[in-house]
Amino acid sequence: MSVDISGLSGGIYSCDLIITGPNATNSPRIVAVNLVVDSPVIGISQTPFDFTAILGGANPEDQILTITNNGVDTLNWEITEACSWLSQDPDTGSSTGEANDVILSVDISGLSAGIYNCDLIITDPYALNSPVIIPVSLEVIGPEIELSATSFSFSRVEGGTNPSDQSLVITNAAEATLNWQITKSCSWVNVTPSSGSLNNGEADIVTISIDMTGLSRGVHQCVLTVSDPDAHNSPQTVVVTLNI
Repeated sequence: MSVDISGLSGGIYSCDLIITGPNATNSPRIVAVNLVVDSPVIGISQTPFDFTAILGGANPEDQILTITNNGVDTLNWEITEACSWLSQDPDTGSSTGEANDVILSVDISGLSAGIYNCDLIITDPYALNSPVIIPVSLEVIGPEIELSATSFSFSRVEGGTNPSDQSLVITNAAEATLNWQITKSCSWVNVTPSSGSLNNGEADIVTISIDMTGLSRGVHQCVLTVSDPDAHNSPQTVVVTLNI
């Protein structure tokens, strides 16, 4: 009996030999044959990898993935990935047991705030555990809108003067720059200013004023919408009520 392993990858192979004799009372007899082909095994230092960056800030620090051969023979590995913001250097290598360091780098250029996911796929057609998939996540932290109040009430007598102004304070509660703007659902409320830019911890005071011209007696409501497409909690709304 002989074995030819040409073209076989690492793993366990099973085969049955069937022995027959047309006149034998115990025909057929089956002999199980197992073949173990030793092979390289992909070993990795960790999984997953997580990166964090501030929108508009610097790229996060590189991280190191270490690949080793935990099996026999030579591991000839290759890394592929399907996302534009992640790169690896090198993306191929070989190991007979020594460690191969791979630098993982992230480029946040052009990315908006949010969470991004990507898979690194390490392969060697002869490795027993190929492919090995390593999840990589990136969180780009955007600004956060913080408001001093979400409702304002004004009251005035019909035919009288406009009510006194009130103030809304908008604060950026996160590290990325907040570029806010206010839109409104009515014409009788005025806001000054209607837009602004804030770094982390900074605040803008918005003056809310009322113009009762042309309004009849009763209760009127207007919605102010404070937004920044990069803020994770955008939009925020403020309800303004006027009782004439």
